[in-house]
Amino acid sequence: MAVYAAHFDTRKGIKTYRILFDSFTLGSFTSFTQDGCPDGYMQIQEASRPQVGGCWCGTSWGPSIYYSETASITLIVRLLHLSKDQNNYNFDFRMAYKVLRKDHATVRYGGTPPSGNCLFPSFIELMYWVRRLASDLFRGRDPRKIPNNGPEADRRINRLLYYRRPLFKPRPPSYPANTSRGDDAGNAPKAAKTAEYYLGDLITGTYCSRIFTDCDRKTCRLQSPNFPGVYPRNLTCYYAVRQHEIPHGKHALIVVKQPNGQLISIRSQKALYAATQQEKSTGRELKVWQECDEVQDYVTVYDGYTTRDPVVLRFCGGGMAVPEAISSGAELLVEFTTSPFGTFLQPATSQSLHGFQLEVEVIEFH
Repeated sequence: MAVYAAHFDTRKGIKTYRILFDSFTLGSFTSFTQDGCPDGYMQIQEASRPQVGGCWCGTSWGPSIYYSETASITLIVRLLHLSKDQNNYNFDFRMAYKVLRKDHATVRYGGTPPSGNCLFPSFIELMYWVRRLASDLFRGRDPRKIPNNGPEADRRINRLLYYRRPLFKPRPPSYPANTSRGDDAGNAPKAAKTAEYYLGDLITGTYCSRIFTDCDRKTCRLQSPNFPGVYPRNLTCYYAVRQHEIPHGKHALIVVKQPNGQLISIRSQKALYAATQQEKSTGRELKVWQECDEVQDYVTVYDGYTTRDPVVLRFCGGGMAVPEAISSGAELLVEFTTSPFGTFLQPATSQSLHGFQLEVEVIEFH
């Protein structure tokens, strides 16, 4: 067993840490629910959070990103059976980490990113090009079946050489069309700032359960743990939303929704490659109810403050808008559940972001 530990300094202004698994092969992956990692597995433990025991294994053909807000992260890698096929051993592990400023992590925290003289590609832009390159190279097939020599291999090399040129260049700051670039350029109207998200108050002793109150005055967002990176396995999170202050003579309802389908990506199918999926499946599909039982990663919305209350909606998948789920009163509960085992390998049509983000709205009426 090998243990990898990373400790980070919680300096002022720094909030999020990005762990990049550039290469990951750890045995074979067989199931999301039962004995899914027979040859070995990796677990991630974060300081000040309970151990949940979820496991990752299998092979990843592209970078996988894990975000954390804690000051200490421990990676436990346990290899039970070392074997070799015709290509390589069943173990390969390379990772890197980077510290991100909170005001730069706008996908998670909201707000407006700091302005500067150069605009560099965002995380979404970079991952778009990574996915585009992977799709162009592999065309939805199992990469292990692509030959290493011959005409097709030559085409792969040519594409790699083509994509090795810089994809992005620093861009000068843009100016409004009716604004001079002279001395008065500094008086140009500034873009409206985006409000920072309120991510709720973490319940003491839990990994990810949070309480949200009075979202009529806050920009409340319900997010999967470590959004927009890979979410942990073997986990259950509760998001309790309650409206305390209600004007006399009025009633309040809680609404959760997400009109932007790009912010929803919950694993919903066992197929690891696009070629093994049905032709009608594009990987961008919002599934509901029993359709989420295949992997058992899903979000459940309850009409009340407990899991004994009626279920309004259960969904998984992503790439499409989540319809409004409306409570009948001033309380609503959202539950996020993940299966015990997982793999970083995603279908070729999968999105760059992982997990979910839901908007919260409070409706008051007489």
